[in-house]
Amino acid sequence: MRAAHARALGAHFKTVEEYLRVVESWVDGMQGIFYSAEAELSQERREQVRALIGEVLAGLSRIRQELGLQPEELSSRGVMRAYLSELWVSLVETRGRHLRGYGHVSPDLEHYLDDRIDGLESQVNEIRRLVDGAARDPHRNPTAEPSR
Repeated sequence: MRAAHARALGAHFKTVEEYLRVVESWVDGMQGIFYSAEAELSQERREQVRALIGEVLAGLSRIRQELGLQPEELSSRGVMRAYLSELWVSLVETRGRHLRGYGHVSPDLEHYLDDRIDGLESQVNEIRRLVDGAARDPHRNPTAEPSR
């Protein structure tokens, strides 16, 4: 198999796996702070979905082994940094001055948001600092299996 084919197959199968794992994480519904989704499948159907997802994942694993495809080595720090950058943008865009595009923003709302966003941004920056410092962390386990 050509290297280009192996890369293309690996990328597509990685996407299939990632999406299946997201579907699996939503089978029982999800409860967040700004979203809520009830489990809309019966218990029997949820079990069937989980079982079929397991079969598809096993099939993907067989394909990887039989074709000799190598798993993509990801940097957990890189993934975290990417998500932190994206969420930082969302935080910045919730500041009062960015809401003006949706109409007049009262000074009280702008002050309220900006104060709270300052605090959240500071905490996110602290998370980023910890993630960035992990490369220099003497307590990390460099031989640990990367999580995917």
